Amino acid sequence: MKKFFRENFNGIIFLIIGLIILFLITKDQNIEKIFQEFITANYWWIILSMIISVISHFIRALRWRLLIQKLNYKPALSKTFYSLMTGYLLNLILPRAGEISRCVVLGKTENIPFNKLLGTVISERAFDTFCLFLILFFVIALQYDLLKSYLAKYLYSPILSTVENNYILLIIIVASALAVVFIAYLVIKKAGNNSHKDGVITKGKKQFSGLKDGILTIFKMKSKFLFLLYTLILWSLYFLMVYVSFYAISSISHLGVYAALAILALGSIGVAMPVPAGLGTYHFVVITCLAELFFINTEAATSFAYLSHASQMLVVLILGGYAWVKLAINKNAI
Repeated sequence: MKKFFRENFNGIIFLIIGLIILFLITKDQNIEKIFQEFITANYWWIILSMIISVISHFIRALRWRLLIQKLNYKPALSKTFYSLMTGYLLNLILPRAGEISRCVVLGKTENIPFNKLLGTVISERAFDTFCLFLILFFVIALQYDLLKSYLAKYLYSPILSTVENNYILLIIIVASALAVVFIAYLVIKKAGNNSHKDGVITKGKKQFSGLKDGILTIFKMKSKFLFLLYTLILWSLYFLMVYVSFYAISSISHLGVYAALAILALGSIGVAMPVPAGLGTYHFVVITCLAELFFINTEAATSFAYLSHASQMLVVLILGGYAWVKLAINKNAI
């Protein structure tokens, strides 16, 4: 037990933080009203959202496989999909660990170097981050007056107050980081000059070369149009997941395309926080966004946040569990 807590200390701490956030955002609300929203919700729309989620995971597997094929490997689509879903499953426990594990699993089952797979994941995630900020830019540009107070309250003010109150500490941190990078550069350069052919540095360079090859696949592949098409379909499905979920709760079913885009962009940032599956952070962002930007009563906003998040986690649990069982048949994947 001690070993488990020691190895998973960070994940446990962030899980506790997420649970604390959930408690804080619901403790002053009318629990009976929230429960009533759950009872009266139209779960057929939630089921439709879950089906769209399954399709989006399949499209992501197709897109990832496209990058891997540029490295002259041809993994089976089923193995690529299963590896992706087991990674998502692990993300429910350890944030971002799933990105590593899906590379490990696919590498073992399809005999592909881990560093090259990791490079494709980095490239894929970097492109998705660009897409997310592009959506966020359009959301802010279209309704800046509406978002101005929200961003000032929950983004600008906290950042500015942190910098103003701790500017000396901030300078020290930045200076220390730059010093560490510079020292590391000098050490690596000196070691590289003194390394032998089969030395650690040489092996490290080989690993870095494979990682670089994976990262650059997005620029070198011939099927750029197909990659962009998969990306467009993927983010359209993410949008539909949010939009159709609105119809599950009558008091927010009138919200339109702009609201769905706002929830998609801001909610994705909440999920990206270093908390297992965005637990707490996603709920906080979605609830405050619905309540303050679109004047939805807090109980309805809370019900939507819980329903949308729980339904997507259920998809990951079912598909991830099934994928783990399928891959576990292969002893190397275990």
